[in-house]
Amino acid sequence: MTGKRNNRRTLYTKKVIRESFLELLRYKELETITVTDICRSADINRGTFYRYYRNPLDLMQHLQDELYRRSMYLIKQRFKGDSCEMLGTIFEVLKSTDPEIVKVIIDKQKGYTFLEEIFDGAKEATRPFLMQRINWLTDVQFDYFYAYITNGAIGVISQWIRSGMSHDTDKIEKTFSSMFEQSKKFMEDKGSKFHKSETK
Repeated sequence: MTGKRNNRRTLYTKKVIRESFLELLRYKELETITVTDICRSADINRGTFYRYYRNPLDLMQHLQDELYRRSMYLIKQRFKGDSCEMLGTIFEVLKSTDPEIVKVIIDKQKGYTFLEEIFDGAKEATRPFLMQRINWLTDVQFDYFYAYITNGAIGVISQWIRSGMSHDTDKIEKTFSSMFEQSKKFMEDKGSKFHKSETK
């Protein structure tokens, strides 16, 4: 019973810390937020904060890691059908995340790095799916094609965030899917030439 009570207390304390941190992010830059700010807002002492996090940047890293794990879990779960839902899955995760976390994690400086980590993490799960769908694709061709598609997806997601995360993601997904199919067709048309250049 004591263990359960302590666990509930831990979860509650972390929740209060994170909520206070997110509230501060609404009007302060991450780099200017201090442990004192968070403790004052959460009505806790510094020792309680340091029990769970080293500093505000460490707290943000925890939130980023959770976002990454959620994204990867859903992406890998959904690579079982006949269509790729990676972009839609990332949109889903981001829309269910506090906008302040999204804005800080995927900003102009760090955004590409975080999104690249997600797509890099999903690359090998995606490889057999795409190579089955485009059966003439070699491993080298896949690497180039994946880089081309995912860099486009990263740009699309970043633009959506910069635009205030208010645009209809269903329409964005459909447009991107159309571009993907056009790129796939182009690769099919030019595949033999690409293969020749690859083997030189």
